[in-house]
Amino acid sequence: MDQETRLPEVPGVEHRFVELPDGLRMHVAEAGQGDAVLLLHGFPQHWWAWRGVIPGLAEHHRVIVPDLRGAGWTDVPPTGYERDQLTADVVALLDALEVDRVHVVAHDWSALIGFFLCFDHPERVRSFMCLAIPHPYVRLDPRALPAFRHLWFQYVLAAPGLGPRLLRSGRQRFVRRIIRGFSADSTEWSDTHLEMFAAPLRDRARATARAACTAASSCARPDASPWADIGTGG
Repeated sequence: MDQETRLPEVPGVEHRFVELPDGLRMHVAEAGQGDAVLLLHGFPQHWWAWRGVIPGLAEHHRVIVPDLRGAGWTDVPPTGYERDQLTADVVALLDALEVDRVHVVAHDWSALIGFFLCFDHPERVRSFMCLAIPHPYVRLDPRALPAFRHLWFQYVLAAPGLGPRLLRSGRQRFVRRIIRGFSADSTEWSDTHLEMFAAPLRDRARATARAACTAASSCARPDASPWADIGTGG
């Protein structure tokens, strides 16, 4: 879906499209100069989710804000939404931009990509901050079980056919409920802001891609079990 003419404006931000070695055409928003900071968006958002953060960071840093595979204005190939490829996309982008090391800030499911970047390519990461997600080595505690109800949407997204349909169809109430429901103050979201994230998902291929990479099994790491006892003495 061609959205180049509809890129939202953020003061000081410039846009470019980077061709990665595997042919993926990735959209990147950039601002500022200095040590590089990489901002990775969550679901069901894209680069514009960082619009309130970019100007302040750009006063002292080079801010790099990509749309990840299948999101926003980046290409939507039919495959490649497993954790290895999503991480490889980020590494390839850094190579293309000639950036050796970055500070990484990642939100929601893309924080998992940030962790994998740290695990597999530690030489590329200066520091890492994850938002709204725990680390992959959480020890299961029965007291945490009630919190699993908040993951209901992941099971819906993982259902074949159902997840993509809910993302793209009708008035997209599913998308709007996810965004508002997981916000500290749902009244902060205007219809215009919600539409910015809902509109790309009306494309069938994009909705299918986003459902694929946000399903719990798509970003799981076999050696990073949530039941692993790491540093707990258990």
